[in-house]
Formats: sequence, C-alpha cells, structure tokens
Amino acid sequence: MSTFVFKSKSSFRSRLASAPFVLVFILAAGALIRIAWLDGRGLWYDELYTVWASKLPLKSVISEAAASGHPPLYYLMGHFWFAVASGDAGVRLLSWGAGVLTVALVYLAGKELFNCSVGLWAAALAAFSPVLVWYSRQATSYSWVVFLSTAFLWLIVRSARRGGLLNWCGYVITGAAACLTYYLGPVLIVAGWPLYWLARKPGDGERKWWLAGQAGLVAAVIVISAAGRARLANHWLVLSWPHPGLVLKGLLQTLVVFSGGDWIVNDLNYGNSVLGLPGLAIFLFAGGAAAAVFLLMAVSRQARRMLSRREGAAVAIFAFILLIGPIVADAVMSRPPAARFYLWAAPPLLVLAGAALAAAPHRSAVLAGVTLLAVLLGLTAIELKFDDNKVGNWRALMATVSHNRRRNDLLYCFPLHECTVAASFYMPKPMPLAGGFPATDTDSIFFAAKGVPWNGYRSGYFAGSGLQLFSASQTNDRIDEDVAGFNHVWLVDSDNSDGGSPATAERLQTLEKNWRLVDKWDFPGNMLFLFVRK
Repeated sequence: MSTFVFKSKSSFRSRLASAPFVLVFILAAGALIRIAWLDGRGLWYDELYTVWASKLPLKSVISEAAASGHPPLYYLMGHFWFAVASGDAGVRLLSWGAGVLTVALVYLAGKELFNCSVGLWAAALAAFSPVLVWYSRQATSYSWVVFLSTAFLWLIVRSARRGGLLNWCGYVITGAAACLTYYLGPVLIVAGWPLYWLARKPGDGERKWWLAGQAGLVAAVIVISAAGRARLANHWLVLSWPHPGLVLKGLLQTLVVFSGGDWIVNDLNYGNSVLGLPGLAIFLFAGGAAAAVFLLMAVSRQARRMLSRREGAAVAIFAFILLIGPIVADAVMSRPPAARFYLWAAPPLLVLAGAALAAAPHRSAVLAGVTLLAVLLGLTAIELKFDDNKVGNWRALMATVSHNRRRNDLLYCFPLHECTVAASFYMPKPMPLAGGFPATDTDSIFFAAKGVPWNGYRSGYFAGSGLQLFSASQTNDRIDEDVAGFNHVWLVDSDNSDGGSPATAERLQTLEKNWRLVDKWDFPGNMLFLFVRK
C-alpha cells in the first residue's frame, strides 16, 4: 500500500515544512509553555497523594498503588525521582518531560502514517493543546499514559509497515508499560488491533510477528491483572451495568475538554467560575469559529481523499476506542466521567486534524491552522492563570500552620487522608496529627484508632473501612479525648462546604466549650481554625 504524499505547490514551502528547525521550534514552544509558572499553583490532592505514595518504602509502593486503583510503574519511577526533586515544580518535571516527548511522538506518528507536513501540523496542535498542557503540568501518571499510548501508536504503525525485531520489541514493551501505568491499558491493546490491520501493507509477512506480539501482551496483561487484583481495594471491584446517561455525558464532555481543556469542566463543576458566562461564551464562540473554518477546509477534495484512506480510518477507529473505552468503564463503576481517563485519545485526533490541514489548499490550511493554533494558545494562556485550588489550597494552608505553630500544637484534620499527604509534602517539621472522615450527609464521623495515623489505602482507612463510626452524641467525647494534652488545636475542615456541613458544626460546637477560637482562615476548599485552650 502506497502512502499518500501531499505535493506542495511551492518547493520552498515544501523544504520549509520539512526543515528540522521547524520541529525544533515546535518542541521548544511546547516545552516552554509547559514549564512556564510550573509552581504557580500548589499541588492538589491527587498530586500530593501520588508523591506521598511514591515515597513509601519500595516494598510498600506496589501494594499501595494497587489499593488506590493504579498500576505501579509511575509510582516506582516517582520513588526515585521524588527522592531528589523538591518543590512543586520539581516533582512536576517528570510529567513535563513526558508531555514534551509526546509532542515529538505526535510528529513521528503523523509522519509515519501520512507525511512530514501532517506530522508538523499535528505536533504544533499538540504543543498548544490546552488539555495536553494541563496534564503535562501535574505530578500524576496521566501525562505518561498519553506519552506511552502515543508511542504505541507510532510503533505499531512502524512495525506494520517496516517490520524489524527492534520495532516489534518496542511495540510490545510500550504496550506492557502502558498496562503497568494505567489500569485501562488493555483498552489500548484492543485499539491497536484494527490499527495494525488497516495500516499494514497488503501481503506482508509480518503477521507472525504481530501474533507473537499479541501473545506477549496478553500474557503481560494476565500477569499484571492477577497481581493487581490480589491487592486491589474492595471499592474498585464493585461493578454495575453502565448507565446510558453517564456514557452520554462523557461523550458530550469530550467536546469541551478537547477544545478548551479539563479546567473549563472543573470550573463549571465547582460552580465557582473564573471566566463567568460572558467569558465562557467568548471562548466557545472562538472555538466554534475555528471549528467552522476547519470544516470548510476539510471539505476540499484533497483533504477528503487523505482522510478517507486506510490510514485515516485506522487512526479514527483507534481514537474512538481510546475514547469510548474509559467512558464506559467509568459508567460501569458508577463514576462520573473524568477527562484524565480518556486523555490518551487526544494525540490520534490531533494527527487527523494535522492530516486535514496538510491536505487542504495552502491558503485555507494556513487560515484554518493559524486560527486553530491561536484559539488553543489563548485557552492555554488562560489555563496557566486558572486557579485549580478549589479542591484545596494546601500549600497556603500548611504554610500558615508552619509559620504560626508552637510547641505542643495538634493538627486536627477532616478528612484525615488529605491533610496527611499535604503535611508530608508542605510541612518541613512534622507535628502531631489526628482526625477522621465525616460521613456523607450525617452528623457522624469515622475516626481512626487513637494514635494510629492514616497509612494509605492499603490500610483500609478510607470510606469507613477499618474505621470506627461515632454518632453525633459520641463525637464530643472522642474529640475531647483527641485534643487532651494539647495547648493549641489547628482544625482543618476540607469538606468544601465553607464550614456549613453538619459534621463541621458539631466539631466547632464541641471545641468551643473548652477552647477559644483565636483565628480563622477561609482558603478555597478548606477552612482553617486555630483554637487555644480557655
């Protein structure tokens, strides 16, 4: 099967498009925008937990990662990286590196599937993609999931067309690494099946290598699944028939996520919009204008010819499986769809967009491409200033406690696990820590055993498992027992309710009997109170 080659009308433009310095410029721009103001916002809970779990003794990292519902590869890498990295920016550099490499891999995949021009357009879109930039700046595994899935896309096409033991080994190793990084890694393996059969050359002799590769990947999936299932927490094993409404919500949400980034969805979900409706309308209008120009460009005969070939169908099917697989999996586990779970579908979609741009007439391509890049860059620039600390500004909170703490102070936290991981990262000198987990929609509170800290999901200290439930009438005595012997109590309420939950009101009422409220801080997502014994 011959690869479709885009013939430029200008040899100068063709040489310019294939020049290595264009790719270098794209990579440099992608690297700079991902590293700019990398420590501008503090780590949120998912990042703090990932760093905390990775720093556990090596023998505990695997079991803790499995109990939290994640394979261990990223945590094992983090075990060594986070030991030497420091600060918010330092721990995020591991994801930043994966994000920059993803831009390069998008270029290689576009070039392998179509040609150099497609690769450059796709790489430029990936460099400024708000959703890819967003996760390249978080100390979680999802940037590596995208990196590995894009490498998988490139290597399977390369193996199907060129063969070679090195390519096939790289394909199998990358697929296994993806399964060791993301619990839905098998979806990636399945997505590769139609990709291979559509991308391969007719009559090639590589089928035996492909079958051998599938055998290796299936064996790896079985071993990884068996090992992980033995350590998996019970709440990850509760499955149900997928609710159609959740699947539909996930599909509709992708339109917003891939055009503007996960931060817009977060902004709306938390009901505390930074943009506001006028700003959101402007950005949706800009995105719609870019989409309209893109559609006008894509109706050209040359663009239709490129996208209708086997390569275009292969990438479209690959992207669709990566998109629908996590959405259905979320629905099976009765969870609302989250962008980070289907993020890996973005690179192949950008390859398709790059193919349409490269095949369109030059003026239309430049107009549509520049418009699209400008919209993406504008949304990404807004994203860099977006306050993602609505779920807990732990950096500022812990700095306040560290700066004002005295001897014989207690850090009293609800819920306990969020405060534990935040204190381990942001508090230079440890201090006594206790607390519990407020029960949902009741005055009751789950408390850990006295003197026993929260020790991760593997200990069962989450969602009531392994904890003792205290009713409202029992809570007073338990709180008095916890705070006995301390002169100052720093009470942290992370219910995201501004002190309005029944459990919070009960805690304050209990403390105010024998304690005097000295100060109060209202951090986004967190309330901090300082009590001194009367």
